[in-house]
Amino acid sequence: MSFPTPVLPIVAPIIAAVLVLLLGRWPRVQTLAGIASSLILAFWIARLPLDTAPSSQGAGLFSGSTWLLAGRPLMIHKGLQDLFVFLFIALGLLFLLSLLFSQGSSFVPAGLAAMSPIAAALMVQLFAFGAILLVIAVTLLIMTYSPTAHQKTMGSLRYLLFFILALAPLLLAGWLF
Repeated sequence: MSFPTPVLPIVAPIIAAVLVLLLGRWPRVQTLAGIASSLILAFWIARLPLDTAPSSQGAGLFSGSTWLLAGRPLMIHKGLQDLFVFLFIALGLLFLLSLLFSQGSSFVPAGLAAMSPIAAALMVQLFAFGAILLVIAVTLLIMTYSPTAHQKTMGSLRYLLFFILALAPLLLAGWLF
């Protein structure tokens, strides 16, 4: 049994985020697990075959470059595959940087979980669904903000508000194109 290739960049970061979240008691181990999982995902995505139809002869766990989800195609091609590899390596480097500059306990799991809707937004063919997925990703990324002292987090909520307000012009621009 093989799954369509677009399943991997969507489902694997969520699974990795849950596993990393379980290591929340040990921040260094959690960060190292986040680094390892993002680099493993980058390597795995780089080695995916991008054929148009899944072959029946042992194609592996992932084959085919299109996945129909709710009647909408999610497609991955070579350029997008390279972009995913770059994004996951950059995420691993960001987690490596968080070893030096301590972040909150939700930084690594939320960063991994946010990659799932970002990947889906890049693969979806309809811009309106992509914009909604980007709002979900931004909401997950806002969870990474944790001040060292207990204070109001109005900055992150303001960022979410401005992003949601910018969604309407983005949808309009996508519709006009």
